[in-house]
This record gives sequence, C-alpha cells and structure tokens, in this order.
Amino acid sequence: MGDRFDVPSVTVDATSFLVIDLSKWAILSGPTFQEGSLQLFYRGPDLQLGAQVKLIDPTLSLMFDEQLVEPAAMFASSQLEGVWWLPTENCQVNLVLSNTTDTAVSVFVAIEAIAPELQSREELLLQPHETHVTDVVKTYRERQARSLPKVGGISIRHSGPKGALLARGLIQESLIGYSSAIRFGDPLNAKSSRLHGAGLRLGVVAGEQLTAVVVARNVGDTKAVLTGRIPFVSTDGSTGEVAIDKIKLRAGETRALKLSATTHRLQRDEIVSAGLEFEYDSKPGSVLISALSTSETRNQVFQVPMLDPLAQRSSTGGYPWLLEEDSSTVVYVKNTSESRQQYVASELDRRSTIRPRIENHRAPSNSCA
Repeated sequence: MGDRFDVPSVTVDATSFLVIDLSKWAILSGPTFQEGSLQLFYRGPDLQLGAQVKLIDPTLSLMFDEQLVEPAAMFASSQLEGVWWLPTENCQVNLVLSNTTDTAVSVFVAIEAIAPELQSREELLLQPHETHVTDVVKTYRERQARSLPKVGGISIRHSGPKGALLARGLIQESLIGYSSAIRFGDPLNAKSSRLHGAGLRLGVVAGEQLTAVVVARNVGDTKAVLTGRIPFVSTDGSTGEVAIDKIKLRAGETRALKLSATTHRLQRDEIVSAGLEFEYDSKPGSVLISALSTSETRNQVFQVPMLDPLAQRSSTGGYPWLLEEDSSTVVYVKNTSESRQQYVASELDRRSTIRPRIENHRAPSNSCA
C-alpha cells in the first residue's frame, strides 16, 4: 500500500464539462506519483456526473478510453469475463487489474485461447488499491509454448466482495496505429439471453473500407446456439435487417463470426446507421460478444459495446464528448423493444463538485494505472 493524494475539489458547471490533464495532478502530488489509480467522489444525485479517462499517443495514432464506474453497483459477483480479437500476430496485449478496496485481494486469471484446454493460469495477490499489469502475450507463450491466437478469452476470479477488482485489457499494434480494449463484465449481472449493440460502422472512412468483426465466447458449462441480425436504416428512411448465420458454441469455446458476405450486401446500399442483435439459447450471461469495425490499414477502429437490454441500470445516461480540431462525436440511439419509443436529449441543470484522489501504490515495477 502506498501514498494517497487528495486533489483540491473541482467544480463542473451545469451543462458543461472539464478536460483535465492528469499529469498536472501527478506533479502536484510529488515525484513519487508516476503510477497508480484514480477515484472520483462527487456531490449530487446518482448518474448526474459522467467521467472518462483517455490515454492518447497521437504520434503512434493510439488511443484507449475508460468510462469510470461505481464498482459495487456494476458487479454482482467476484467473476469477470472478457473476449479478444487481434488483427495481427504482432499485437501487444496487456491485462490491467486494480484492487479498489482497503484490503488485499487474491486474483486468479485464466487466459483461454479458442478452447479451455489451451489455457494459461496465473495467481496474484494485490495489495490494497494496487494496480498490476500482465503481459498476456508473454505469459501465454511461456505457459503454452505457442503464440497467442487471434481470438480467445480471459476469465478472472477474486477473493474480494463484488466490485473489489476492476479489469481492463489493452491491445495495440504501434506499427499500424491499431488500438482497442478488452472489456470485462460479470455474467451474473445478465437479465436475459440477449445482447444488443448500437453504432456498427459500415462503408468507407478516411478513404478506407471498413470491416465488421464479431467474436463470441461461451463462458457457460453447456453448449449455446447463437442467432443474430444487423438492423439498419437507409438514407431514404427505410429500415430493414440482414440475418447472421447461426453458430453453435461448445462450453468454453470462442469463435469469430463470418460476416463478410452479410456486410457486403449492406455496403452496397446507402446505410445511415446499423446495429447488432443477438440471442442465445443458454442461460443469461453465458455468452459474451465483442464487436468492432476496423479499416483496411487497421488505423481506424470503432468498437461497438454489446449490452444486455434488461440489465441496464436506468433509461438515462450522460457521457463526456468532444468537438475539437478534427475530432467529432456521433451518438447512436437504438430501440431494443418491440414497440415505438420516444427518446429525449437534455442537458444537466445543476452544478457538480468532484473530489479527485490519486494514489501511489509503491507496487512492483510492472504495476501502473
């Protein structure tokens, strides 16, 4: 356990946002704060403040973002599951684990490639508020004597209460400017055997054709049959959908779906927006899906968060967004029900004060925030 630095409170005006350089806070806290974690506390109703951390390397065209969450409210158990897809065999993959509690937590990590029998296991002890980074590619090669496959999954168990551990996977290939994240969820949070995603990017971006990538992983103990479709809206306002070939997943199996023929049809049409919808016949939470669109050079990456519609905390949301220099923000709204719905976009009308806190954990040299 290391030092803690309480940053002076910051006020966010109503219907506004602040962009804060975390390095300035680290400088205020002293030279020992080169790595650690960040916690935010604010006064106001639940879900009134949204916060996001961005790690950006403009030289290499790499970017990672992390939506800050309330740990105890986002998890139902001590189980976390994730799934990955690698564009090349030269990708670097790091698994970041953070202990959010005031006590030590034992962590068990299983890196599963395609099937459970191709598995690498690791056990860690994280001290209070410690953050640890594992080189997944190196660890898997040392344990399995082979390269990390293109698709696979990571299973995590820990000894703490729900929300005691946060996990995030960072994938990058610096030579081509590719970066994406492995998002982890708790299967016991699921309320249905459905997963929906909004904002599937198709067509051409920056002169490059986009390719949709979808990877499914069965984390249950029985086989699962997965069916899916791509609903879309055309430029003339008409709607439609294209079916995705049904697949069967053995217990513990991870597979990339073949979408080239499906999306080729859509790319010929003028599509304004598209989404993803999947159902599976096993118990809720037993199937994970990772989806994204990437350009031919892999420099453009657009991830599509796949969510269980019935497991969302509320029908509202507030998220940071920017319109700076050559950046833009696009908001996709998807109706997951069988009836028409009305959606209203509004602004915050109250002030929020946040009290940031950063911690230097004096952890081993392979630890970071």
